[in-house]
Amino acid sequence: MSAEAEKTEQLQQLLDNLDLAGALDSDSYKRFLDQLPIAIAISDLGGDERVVYVNSEFQKLSGVSVAELERRNWAALSGQGLGEYKDRPLARAIVEDIDRAGTFRMQRAGTEPVMVDVYSNLIEDERGRRSFRLVALSMSPRTRQATARPSNNASVKRTCCCANCSIG
Repeated sequence: MSAEAEKTEQLQQLLDNLDLAGALDSDSYKRFLDQLPIAIAISDLGGDERVVYVNSEFQKLSGVSVAELERRNWAALSGQGLGEYKDRPLARAIVEDIDRAGTFRMQRAGTEPVMVDVYSNLIEDERGRRSFRLVALSMSPRTRQATARPSNNASVKRTCCCANCSIG
C-alpha cells in the first residue's frame, strides 16, 4: 500500500468514527491526532467558526502557526486553486466545499510555495447537528516529484568507486 493510500485510509477511519464530535473534545484524542502523519486542523462550528486544533503536520505543511490559525481562522491560509479550481482562494474552498476541496498552491513564509490537495469534511454530533469541520492537507504528487529531483541550479557532486578517476 502506498503512503498516500495509507494516509487516505487513516483519514477515512477517523471520519467513520460515529462519536468523533464527542471525541474531539478529549485531550487524549487530540494527543492521538498529534501522532498521525496526516496534516489535520479542526474548527468548532458553534457560533463563529474558529480553529480549535492543529497538529504538527498541518503546521509544517502549511507554514502557519497555531496562534495564527486561532486568530484568523482559515483566512490565515494563503493559497490559490490550481486546475479546475484555478484562482479560487483556499480559505473559501475550505468552508464552501465538502470532501475534496481541490489542489492549491500555498504560499509559506520564508520558503518555497507548496502544492497541496485539500479535503474538508463536516462532523456531526449524535443528533445530526454540524459540530466541527475537519480539514486535511496532503502534499500534492506534483510537489513530491519536484522536491525529489534536484533543481537545475543545484550542484551535483559525482563520486566514483575508485580513487584513480577524474569524475569528482
